[in-house]
Amino acid sequence: MSKQANAYASVLRAGKMTEFIRRVTQEDQLTGEMTTVEARQSLPCVVLPDSAVMSDGVQAGSMISQKSRKCIAAAKGASFNLQSGDAMMWMGEEWTILGATPLDPNSSGTIIWEFGVTR
Repeated sequence: MSKQANAYASVLRAGKMTEFIRRVTQEDQLTGEMTTVEARQSLPCVVLPDSAVMSDGVQAGSMISQKSRKCIAAAKGASFNLQSGDAMMWMGEEWTILGATPLDPNSSGTIIWEFGVTR
């Protein structure tokens, strides 16, 4: 089994399938009309509990008032790489990704993303 498949299975066991959305606003060159195009994908994701330690050493529990969390998503089957500004649907609410760090051992392909979200 590949590293991506192992990561996918592990994150799926610990989390759940989660929808990620990328919205890109484009201007029509002829009419000047602005349209928003959405790309969606579902990936296994784990949202860490409030008491989890954020990567910068800040306790997530102290960030409850900011409604922030740390997450991990498996990359296998992703149609786009997660990045700052993308959205994540969790428990019926939309969260904004603050930044995503890919784990890509030996430059062989991203296995997981670690990222923060806020709403």
